[in-house]
Amino acid sequence: MASVHRFPARDCWRIAYTIYKEGKKKKRKSKYAQSKPIARLTAGQLEQLEEATRNGYAPKKHVEDWIAKGWLTPDEAGEIFAGYEAVLAHARALKPTDFDNLLKAYQLYWIEKTDRDISGKNLSNDKSTARKIIHWLKENCPRLAELTPDLAKAYLLYLKENR
Repeated sequence: MASVHRFPARDCWRIAYTIYKEGKKKKRKSKYAQSKPIARLTAGQLEQLEEATRNGYAPKKHVEDWIAKGWLTPDEAGEIFAGYEAVLAHARALKPTDFDNLLKAYQLYWIEKTDRDISGKNLSNDKSTARKIIHWLKENCPRLAELTPDLAKAYLLYLKENR
């Protein structure tokens, strides 16, 4: 169970917690907070991490949150949580999306599937719109496989702000 203690050397509070690795191995870790209320709040969250490492199960979102907060390393997560090593391997293998190839595929799809006149400006206008979308995606979501509803909402907000 996570514990909170005054840490005079740094003039702060130390939160000590334990992660449980495979084979019932334990690893003690510490985090620090400037105030006691923040330390207690953090200790409560770290107790959830401790329980999850004991059970060997946590939702991917929680694991990624703990990694982002520095409470757990990706390697530790891969060792502790069944299936997370596969998630890490998949993430390492993902390459940025080839947006130029995507634009070419869009153009071919447009020509094959459209009922509109392809000799006019229709294709040119639609390609221009597609290029704008791809430009935004290159900067905000280089791996299309990682596109989330929140990113789509961010794009809509971007469109509203840049009319």
